[in-house]
Amino acid sequence: QWTKNVATKAGAVQLESDHYATSDNVDDALRLIGKWGDRPWFLWLAFNAPHAPWHVPPAELHTLPVDASSPSALLYRADLEALDTELGRVLSSLPADVRDRTTVIVLGDNGTPEQVLPSPAKAAEGEKGTAYEGGIRVPLIVSGARVVQPGREVGALVHVVDLFDTVVELA
Repeated sequence: QWTKNVATKAGAVQLESDHYATSDNVDDALRLIGKWGDRPWFLWLAFNAPHAPWHVPPAELHTLPVDASSPSALLYRADLEALDTELGRVLSSLPADVRDRTTVIVLGDNGTPEQVLPSPAKAAEGEKGTAYEGGIRVPLIVSGARVVQPGREVGALVHVVDLFDTVVELA
């Protein structure tokens, strides 16, 4: 269940839903993409999962045996798999010709939370909010026809603000 505030001309309105927020985000994105037709478009799809408080995602979105009493680390993994499934739903909904001319950027925010890291990783890599590997190295995946060297792994540090010029150039 989620709640969000929406600004209107008459003021703020609070909306509530008992749907899975990640799926609602994807449903909203697909509705927008469907309205744009053949025009060029830009979509910023910012998920809030996986994020505390940990939830049990819908069973069809993950393969892990979880329920409300599952450990946080397992719920986190299920939420992450559900996010991946839903991102796949966005990409698979695009016709092949649209996918061929679309650049997709997937960026994690700021590391893995301490409560979901196994003990060896906590000691060796650190977590969200630290200057250790687990706090500063987050996923950044860029895919599309304009990627010069697909499959290349780069060890350089990148921050979301570094992407601005790239996105402007793509547009």
